[in-house]
Amino acid sequence: MTSNLAVRAPKDAFSDFLLPRIAAGSENLSAWIHQLQARNGLEALFEMEIWLRALHSFFEPKHLPLAESERAELAGHNFRPEITTARGGLEHCERCCLEVIRLGHGGSLAFESFLERQLHKDGSHDYQIRKMLEQPTPADSLSRLLDAVSDYQACIDELAANSHVGLKLYLSIGRLYRRSVRDCRFVDMLLSQRFRLQHDRIENPAVSAVLKAIPGQQQRRDVALSLLHLFRYLKYIEYVNQELMSDRALRLMLPIFALLHDEAERVSDLLRGRFLKGRGGSARLRRFVTLMVHSLRLESRRVLDVELAQVAREPDPAVIYTRIENANGILRNCFQSCIVSLLQAFDESVDPKTVFPSMIESQKHSHRLRQDLWHLRLVLKDQLGQRAECNLPELLGHLAAFRESSLRHLMYRDWNEFERFPEALVTAGTDMELRTHLRRFISFLEILIQEVSKRSVLQ
Repeated sequence: MTSNLAVRAPKDAFSDFLLPRIAAGSENLSAWIHQLQARNGLEALFEMEIWLRALHSFFEPKHLPLAESERAELAGHNFRPEITTARGGLEHCERCCLEVIRLGHGGSLAFESFLERQLHKDGSHDYQIRKMLEQPTPADSLSRLLDAVSDYQACIDELAANSHVGLKLYLSIGRLYRRSVRDCRFVDMLLSQRFRLQHDRIENPAVSAVLKAIPGQQQRRDVALSLLHLFRYLKYIEYVNQELMSDRALRLMLPIFALLHDEAERVSDLLRGRFLKGRGGSARLRRFVTLMVHSLRLESRRVLDVELAQVAREPDPAVIYTRIENANGILRNCFQSCIVSLLQAFDESVDPKTVFPSMIESQKHSHRLRQDLWHLRLVLKDQLGQRAECNLPELLGHLAAFRESSLRHLMYRDWNEFERFPEALVTAGTDMELRTHLRRFISFLEILIQEVSKRSVLQ
């Protein structure tokens, strides 16, 4: 039995990628999602999925927003504020779960009905079938999930009364939470499917045109998979943005940022594995992907360690709002820039505004400036990596090209400092002195790249 949705789905680069994963999953899961779609229940289902995934990441200390000093003393850290935040996330899960049950109530799934008839017909006592019949419908799995959520809420309420919640206890609660979710059959199947046509199909002519022009099938699929990840993260960002506009308890958004940090690490590993390992792909593609990996790692870590540090303990709502808003802007800019960079690696004529119409002119300039700074950084590192003496005329040529094309988009206060480095390179007396100036120049460029990445927060 093939789900009607999969049969009717139009063919394109993304449906070609998504459909095999739907076929490999549970047909009952697809039927259930199709049933919810007919009753306008997809948003509630997607919100429930966000919170289930977010709490999974939030119970991992490496994804928690903590200051550097707190992370260094993790064994003695008091997780009482974090456990209270997790309690709020469980309330979101409970609300979404009840809404999904309400919208999905009624109707039977054909395969489950077949199982039950076959069990009674043959008098079978097969353990696996009996186990499946403990949760024959999605409503049964959701009811089990609600029971687990209620139990965790009661436990956390007791823990929150204590003055100190240690690392060992926090990790134990996380492990129990993950086991409880896995025990909910349909919920586990839902979370095991990374993408779904209903949420993740990308309908953008500019993106589709670039994908169709990629000659190799495997590389086209790798690019499609990377884009699906990045566009999914923008949906998480949009969810936080809606919470910002609704003036709700924004401290509860911390698990979403833990999820985004977790996913940024995931897609960084994906990009390295698909495009940087081995010798496949052009030098231009490798350069752009290296920038993407660097940005994802750097920005997601900066959000946790700087922007959101201490937010779990911050009493002032205005400070919390500003921190969450800044973190959201930084990651939105990062993910959008990565998407545009990946497309421009294959077609340099791609206009960012055709992918993200909300991008204004200054953001386009910032995106281009960041790419040019990164390219200049790579040129300098290549010179440092050579055993022969540095090629000063070649270096000066690259600096002159940058000065003519992108220097005007730098903040004016950075112009003088930038210009001092070429002067230092020209006056260097030895190759050793030249290399010392190059290392300083590279460090300066890395700081500039970070500063340029912050600009979207000001829009």
